[in-house]
Amino acid sequence: MRALTSCLMASALALLLAAPAEARCTDLASRKAPRLYDPERVRGADGPFTYRRADYAYCRDDGWVYRRGITDANGAVLVPVEFTDAVLIGPRHALVREPVKKHSRDPGPWQFYEVGTGLTGPAPAFDYVGPVSHSSINYSRSPQAMWIPYGYVATARDDKGRPTRYDYYLFPDGLPTPRRYPDLGAPGLSPFNAILHHGSVLYTTFTGPDGEIHSRLLNLRGDPISPVLSRVETWRTSRFEGTLSDIGSNQTALGDELFVVVPLLPHPELPAKLYVPLREDGSARPLPPGVVGVFPLMAVIEPDGRSRTFEQDGRVTYGWAVVLDTPQGLRFVVGNGLIADVLDLVGKQTPVAGVKHFTRLVTGAYTDFLLLKSAEDGLWRAVTLRFQPPYVADPDKGYASAQLAFDATADGQRQRWAEDRARQEREYAEAAKREFEFREREYQALLAKGGDFCKNDPKVIQLMHAPAINRMLSECGVTDFMFLQSAQNRGADPALIQRALAKREAIRRDAEFRQMESDRRSRALAEAEFQARVDAATRASDLMRGMNSAHDSFMKSSRDTYYRNLDAWNRGAQNWGGPRD
Repeated sequence: MRALTSCLMASALALLLAAPAEARCTDLASRKAPRLYDPERVRGADGPFTYRRADYAYCRDDGWVYRRGITDANGAVLVPVEFTDAVLIGPRHALVREPVKKHSRDPGPWQFYEVGTGLTGPAPAFDYVGPVSHSSINYSRSPQAMWIPYGYVATARDDKGRPTRYDYYLFPDGLPTPRRYPDLGAPGLSPFNAILHHGSVLYTTFTGPDGEIHSRLLNLRGDPISPVLSRVETWRTSRFEGTLSDIGSNQTALGDELFVVVPLLPHPELPAKLYVPLREDGSARPLPPGVVGVFPLMAVIEPDGRSRTFEQDGRVTYGWAVVLDTPQGLRFVVGNGLIADVLDLVGKQTPVAGVKHFTRLVTGAYTDFLLLKSAEDGLWRAVTLRFQPPYVADPDKGYASAQLAFDATADGQRQRWAEDRARQEREYAEAAKREFEFREREYQALLAKGGDFCKNDPKVIQLMHAPAINRMLSECGVTDFMFLQSAQNRGADPALIQRALAKREAIRRDAEFRQMESDRRSRALAEAEFQARVDAATRASDLMRGMNSAHDSFMKSSRDTYYRNLDAWNRGAQNWGGPRD
């Protein structure tokens, strides 16, 4: 018995000691069967195919340990689920890392893996292996998006130890023979942006011998399809829909396009870098005759007079300016929308001689003014960029300088906003007057019926005007919360509302006190009842002990008589009285 007790105590102690570790590892991811993720697309030598990542986790005392593998789209195993990392690079090949120990979280070096064969040899010492990033939010969501695996190795670092250059490796044939692209990247550029995927091209970014940032286009197999270019960028065009009250809350991305920065000599009428648009295959978009480039309408004039391109939210613009080189100098066709839409305006819209863009804080809201110089009369005009269709010059208002046009437009906008506020206040006042007159007629009709005013439904009175509500507050002692809320919204007397709130609070406190007293009495009754049950149980226990004692005495006396008579019988007595002498 003592040994059994010791065993049970030891088992309970073991369960208590194991409970905290078990609590850290209670997750649905802990399972024998792998968890299959949604299929992803991989571009192989024979076209795209799909695979699924497969994960499972098992529990250690200090948390989870994950193992990863790969299946095809139907769940058939390609790479067993026993590696810390597994990335497919082709239909039959993958990059994997084994754990340094059987149950370790720490990964070993990257190795090549062949489906059906196993590990085939070491891979470069990659800092990262994964898919090439998409440069475009819109494109990455399209059904044509490809999943292109790559790896990179940091080859240079700055004085703070941060990587600045990388060797990239692509796997165009899905085989363990990657193509190496050395010395990509630039100071301050993320390693995930040294090669980006856009449309049907890849574009690399690197620092050239001249210290400038350059780009080069590759096809999806990694073959160069362009010479070294100025830095390639992507832009998104946004359309703002709404009114001034919606500013900043309703913008829609219309699309994006690849661009090359064209280095031109500085020009006094060119307020931004010049771009040549590229199509999704990396070829230059055809431009109308005389057009030398485009630039986004997010150009800011610095206080010292210099200009720069305003890059916001990953290069977003509301419109574009198309630049034409004419015998009279640079001319501009401008408009909101995609670059293809603005290019279509060439030949349909009268070009302007100069374009500037200001972003100023005007009466509490950001307003983007586009300032345009007419090629016909040489005067400047301003439009609000976010709310205008493609610009058509207004011949009625022109100014001698861009600053005068901006100041006049900003002043006019402030005046319009002030007029709008005054108009709204007048409309509110007129509406309030009409509402009061309507409620007064309801109130008078109610009084005409006679009777006790306080017997009217407060839900009806609370919809009327302040005089009706004040009367019910002062005469009827209403404390309903919704009534008081309506009274406050309809301008009732604050003193009456406060008095009703005080009465409501007093009622609440009194009810709370009564409840507390009731709870106290209930507890006292419960305690008395409990003690009575305890006393009754004690008396019953005493009674049972007495009955048991009497029963034991009776049984002992009967047993003694029985054995005495039995002895007498055995000695020859014929009766239970015993032998007679």
